[in-house]
Amino acid sequence: MSLQLGVLGLDEAIVNGVQALHAPGLNLLFTAWTLAGDPLVWLLLIAGIYWSGRESRGFFLVNTVLFTLVATGILKFMVGRPRPSLPWLEVLEHDKFVTPSFPSGHASLAAAMYAHLAPYFPALKALLAVLVIGVAVSRVYLGVHYPTDVIGGLALGWLMGKANRHVENVWRHKHFRLTQLGDEVALIIVVVLAMLALAFMDYIPLISALLGFYVGFFASKELRMEKFVVKRRHLYWKEAIGYAGLLALLAPIYVYRFAWVTPNASYILYFLAGIWTTLLWPLGYEELFVKRGLLIARR
Repeated sequence: MSLQLGVLGLDEAIVNGVQALHAPGLNLLFTAWTLAGDPLVWLLLIAGIYWSGRESRGFFLVNTVLFTLVATGILKFMVGRPRPSLPWLEVLEHDKFVTPSFPSGHASLAAAMYAHLAPYFPALKALLAVLVIGVAVSRVYLGVHYPTDVIGGLALGWLMGKANRHVENVWRHKHFRLTQLGDEVALIIVVVLAMLALAFMDYIPLISALLGFYVGFFASKELRMEKFVVKRRHLYWKEAIGYAGLLALLAPIYVYRFAWVTPNASYILYFLAGIWTTLLWPLGYEELFVKRGLLIARR
């Protein structure tokens, strides 16, 4: 008990010290910085990776997002630690879906993506590390987590990112290929994980987007869609139109909430955004542009 009180006292002291730095410029900086731990931001970035022709890498990155969210949600449920609620605390960020405090989901996801991506970009390791540390500090600065929450999140995220990176390496080195049976098994695993996420997370719309991503991915495998290398100048158009489609689907939720955007409608829009990423736009691009000679090689 004394150890717990000591940790809590140290937590509160650090929160007090960090919040003493409050200034308008820092408020804006950390409010923007914390977005680097937002799952939706990562899904948007993964969409661009997927459309660039790196479908398998996009698939494993989405796996990292899902696995990390499930692990974080289970730990939050098990620990059940309340969010910081101190008389002098200034809360600058109000999460749409308030979950228990330990571990920090933003910190865990940022660390997981760092552990997964850093080996691909060794020259950017330092920059990515600064990004992750900034996310962790931002959660304390904004008054939504204790320092031990973000430390626990960083440790969990690092483990999840490394584990998923290992799975990806084994998959590639063993030259595994998804057969029809493999598709079905993988889909069952994804559905089970999604059910776990629904059980332990309040962020249901995000789970809808992930399910849409997987449904589109496996459907594209069943359709045996060809993979193409796209000319760089045409890749810009492919991604621009792809993101325009995502904006059209998500704008009613984020830009202007129309009266018809009920919670159920938002889940459908998120689901469609996932399918758009892995099936509808790749299929549409193939039908609209492949026959026009804009692709230079077939892989």
